Amino acid sequence: MIATENRNLQICLPISEQFKVLKRPVDQPTLYVDYPLIGSHTFAYPCVINSHIFLPDEERSSVILEYSRLSTLNKAILKRATSLYHTLLHFVCNSQNPKFKSRTSGMQMSGVVPSGVEEQWYLKNFLNPTIQSIFSIPIIKTSSGHRVPIHEVTIPEVYYTAKFDGYGK
Repeated sequence: MIATENRNLQICLPISEQFKVLKRPVDQPTLYVDYPLIGSHTFAYPCVINSHIFLPDEERSSVILEYSRLSTLNKAILKRATSLYHTLLHFVCNSQNPKFKSRTSGMQMSGVVPSGVEEQWYLKNFLNPTIQSIFSIPIIKTSSGHRVPIHEVTIPEVYYTAKFDGYGK
């Protein structure tokens, strides 16, 4: 695991022995209040988020994010988590350790809004800033060996794939 923290908040990414960032297992809880919140694996995020000041729901399966006075603290923690994610992503992509280079494929997330979460808040304060981080940091290695952000890369759209059948075999 590689982790970063800020006061009452820690986030971490699973990594292999070869320093490759791994995709978080789909059945692994995403949210922790020092212990895993069983059922929070449906809260799609590329890293684990732990805070001992999260306010869990009654079933301890997630944190309270529906509009209420109690959700304000949890939302503030998750908003800080996006900032820490940016820091962690920046560290991994700019690390002088050559093993970290081009090793960010495990940093994936879903655009699905988790149940029990205000969609507008989730998109504005959590999902969109996280996507902005991914797009702003140079994570793509070019053929010349330089790193560039995703928005500087031209990715072709291929409509007629029959031309490519057998290519490279």
